Amino acid sequence: MGQEAAMKWILAGLLFLSELALWLSIGRWVYLLFAERQTLAVLVAILTVMIMLVLWGFFFSPKAPRRIAKLPRITLIVLMTLITGLGLYRKGERFLALPLMTVVVLMLVIGQLIFNET
Repeated sequence: MGQEAAMKWILAGLLFLSELALWLSIGRWVYLLFAERQTLAVLVAILTVMIMLVLWGFFFSPKAPRRIAKLPRITLIVLMTLITGLGLYRKGERFLALPLMTVVVLMLVIGQLIFNET
């Protein structure tokens, strides 16, 4: 395996970790929105993450059957990440929100530009 192939694998792993961070952050934000009713909060957070995974699989992933075009896809990913980050920030989750709004946004955009030609 060449150096370029190794770097591509490392970047792909970081991209996947960034996607996981986004999905889990969305779940955490939804949980915090419903935190007063803990059982409801857990159920709604899990349901939201499951819905996000399905939507990601259908519209954002590299092998999605109905993949969104590159520019609208990147725009939606950035908006989704920033809105989630701002929501977490407003709920007091600054430690989670700030990296989400910076590192994760950059990783997801770089991943969409490098790995996803269409």
